[in-house]
Amino acid sequence: MDQIESIKWESPFFFITIFVLGCCVGSYLNAVIYRLPRGLSTSDPKRSFCPICKKPIPFFRNIPIFTWLIQRGKCAECDAPIAARYLLVELLTGLVWLGLWWFFAVHSVETGRWIDPDLFWYPGAQAIFFIVLATIAIVITFVDIEHMIIPLCLSIGGGVVALIGAVLFPWHLGETTWLGGLKVSVMGGVLGFVSLYLVVRLGKLMFGKTKVEADEPMDWSIRDARKDSIEPNENVCLILDDEENFWHDIFYRDSDKLVMNGVTDLKVNGEARESGKIIIKKEKIILEDEIIELDYLKDISGKVTSLVVPREAMGMGDVHLLGVIGLILGYQSLLLVVVASCLIGILLHLIAGKGFGKPFPFGPSLILGALLWVLYGPELIAYYLDYTQSIIGG
Repeated sequence: MDQIESIKWESPFFFITIFVLGCCVGSYLNAVIYRLPRGLSTSDPKRSFCPICKKPIPFFRNIPIFTWLIQRGKCAECDAPIAARYLLVELLTGLVWLGLWWFFAVHSVETGRWIDPDLFWYPGAQAIFFIVLATIAIVITFVDIEHMIIPLCLSIGGGVVALIGAVLFPWHLGETTWLGGLKVSVMGGVLGFVSLYLVVRLGKLMFGKTKVEADEPMDWSIRDARKDSIEPNENVCLILDDEENFWHDIFYRDSDKLVMNGVTDLKVNGEARESGKIIIKKEKIILEDEIIELDYLKDISGKVTSLVVPREAMGMGDVHLLGVIGLILGYQSLLLVVVASCLIGILLHLIAGKGFGKPFPFGPSLILGALLWVLYGPELIAYYLDYTQSIIGG
């Protein structure tokens, strides 16, 4: 313990350095959040660029936090607005890094929580371990919010880091040996993945599609991406009785299909057509006598009386993410993480003002549930056990 105390983990030098580095990494994360779900390279081009005018941003205009504030959230070249998300990610990353450094390098030393007393380097190294995981979690959060997906590469990266941490830092898993830590981690990963996978499969069987019937024929059409859209092909939508239903909200997977029955007044590229049934998939539209690729479709419209619309309560990205959380925190954490995530998800639904039938990213809720376990998990479990024992005993 003398060796641990000989390092001033609470030194302002550490805190300032961690915060500044976190903000700088947050600037890079913005590029990853923008490029990764769009299939763009995260390293080519090396410099960030404006998504509107495509001009590269020089280093002196790419200072975390300050650039956005000085330019008032606008591109210096074309005056196009820069989303507040860029400022938020930079600031959030710096604050999260700072908080985790305090919790694991300072608070854990003071309380003796999740600490190996014989390794003087342990607090700082464990803090860096969780900082790396939190950095991945920030990317997952904002990609899931914007695109309703969790890229598999992020889950794989988080899983690899988690297994390394289980070997190097088994104390946060309640173990004292690397083998014990690895065992608890793997059990948590398998249990987390399998349990949520079964929920997804059962949900798909029970609620995988919904049928819409109408007494009077409903007008429908497919609108291509607006020409002034920043994100081409991302806002293609099915317009049904003047209501927009965006493509990514309907088609979660390539296998999903929307079936229209009782189609009348059909027009394809301005020409009247006959097809009482239409099957729409993510990339194509299937008529009774023709298959039309979505990329080559100019316009299509008609009337319809019956639709079968695909639904997805949860995607495989969430399944992979819970598996990673199990690898990081062990099987002991999963019950609290899942329960807390569901409650957090309901709260976020209410705050966002979305109906409960609308798609909503669950990844951020899982991450917040995992954070709750890291901060207060063992204490909450102990409190719950004491409370239930007092009820049974009383």
